[in-house]
Amino acid sequence: MIMEPFASDLNKSNETCIEKRTFYRAISGLHASINIHLSAKYLLSSSKLDAMFNSKSDGKWGPNLTEFRSHFDKLEAQKEGFSWLKNLYFLYLLELRAVVKAAPFLRNFNFYTGNAEEDSDVKLAIKDLLRVVDSFPSHFQETALFSTKDAPKLKAEFHQRFTNITRIMDCVGCQKCRLWGTIQVKLYFTRRIQVF
Repeated sequence: MIMEPFASDLNKSNETCIEKRTFYRAISGLHASINIHLSAKYLLSSSKLDAMFNSKSDGKWGPNLTEFRSHFDKLEAQKEGFSWLKNLYFLYLLELRAVVKAAPFLRNFNFYTGNAEEDSDVKLAIKDLLRVVDSFPSHFQETALFSTKDAPKLKAEFHQRFTNITRIMDCVGCQKCRLWGTIQVKLYFTRRIQVF
């Protein structure tokens, strides 16, 4: 897998740099997020073949608890499942920090939807979101990252790994997995640049 060098380093966490542990936890959180999204918007009825090729399929979509539990509650996952969910929360904190750093830009951005009333609603919603984000006390603190002499090398390595992950997402066979994975990986990669 993509993460194997970093994942194996985690077994010796005292020897692993904080940047690599951060990277692994963020990727693990992305993986958990993708699995949760797939379980939340699952094809519950109709043939999968029909749904894939017929845009007017009468398939019923919705949350699938069995699918969710197969990822987080099966015997093999019970040991790791909780850490995956903790890593999902870690990713949330990382993304929250990116929103905080982008807040000055977002506060001054002129949203244009083509409808003045909707523009006003979007602006109010963004202001409300930023107010809530500002009230959250424990954002991810990136100041300890990339502060050593190896920082340029690590940043280049991370950039290469994220690029590799986005390329791999293009090869995923399941269209839903590819869609959720690509959206989340590309959005995360964009936000990661803002944080670091």
